[in-house]
Amino acid sequence: MPAPTLPSGNGPLPEGAILYEQLKQQNHIADMSEDLVAATSALGDSFALDKLLAGAQRGEVTYVKTDTGVKTLLGASAVARLAIVKITITEVFADAGGAQPVVTIGDTGVGTDDAVVAAALLVDAPLGKVFYAAGPILATEDFIVTLTAATGAGTGGVKIEYGLVPASI
Repeated sequence: MPAPTLPSGNGPLPEGAILYEQLKQQNHIADMSEDLVAATSALGDSFALDKLLAGAQRGEVTYVKTDTGVKTLLGASAVARLAIVKITITEVFADAGGAQPVVTIGDTGVGTDDAVVAAALLVDAPLGKVFYAAGPILATEDFIVTLTAATGAGTGGVKIEYGLVPASI
């Protein structure tokens, strides 16, 4: 089966890219521009990310298997925002006789701490795998990562690159 391509025919998506339809089916996104999500899914290099997120609030963080708690990446805003994230697996996610860490990305609203990335996305993710995701961050809510540390011999680590743009451009 050939790799999926963008509607404009710009070539195959990078390995690990998540299409808009997949995000919608997994309830990671609600109402969002398909074009923006398709463009996000097509990111294969830093230049493309820079171009898409020009003027966005941006950052990068790395977490290891022992990290835990709610980490605020960006504070609240007066307007709703769209979060675009690239997650690179820096240590394989495996139970290995314990339990692998759990990572969700979203906002501080009630029930939306996984609005961008749900816990199931990174389960058993192999080293080097790259995931792209996008989702809404509600107005007046912080953009957060919620971490549950691995237990026993469980493993898993991530590098998260992110950008937030106003939801209404």
